Amino acid sequence: MANMNELKILVLNYLRNHEDGTILNISESTGQEYHNVANALLRCRRTQLIGHTKVKGGPRNRLRKVYSLKPKGQARLEWYQEQARKAQESVAPSEERPIEEKPRRKRRGVAE
Repeated sequence: MANMNELKILVLNYLRNHEDGTILNISESTGQEYHNVANALLRCRRTQLIGHTKVKGGPRNRLRKVYSLKPKGQARLEWYQEQARKAQESVAPSEERPIEEKPRRKRRGVAE
């Protein structure tokens, strides 16, 4: 499972590319578990990044929630992408930043 921020970005990207979608559509398309997608959609809705409408349909003609991206969600997605780009640019190659090993602590009562 992706962490919640990655999942939120995944959901926002899906809605940007598909205009709208149900929990089932998003979970099948992204390969994420249904309940994880439902939680990500709930968090996005609480922060007003996405909206939903209830539509009758499906095999049992029941009400389903269809989610869509709001302008605030589009702006947030662009911000996430900008931050990711900046982070990628600021990472120096490994030759320039050697990794220093921490000195090992001596453990009490253990002979070496």
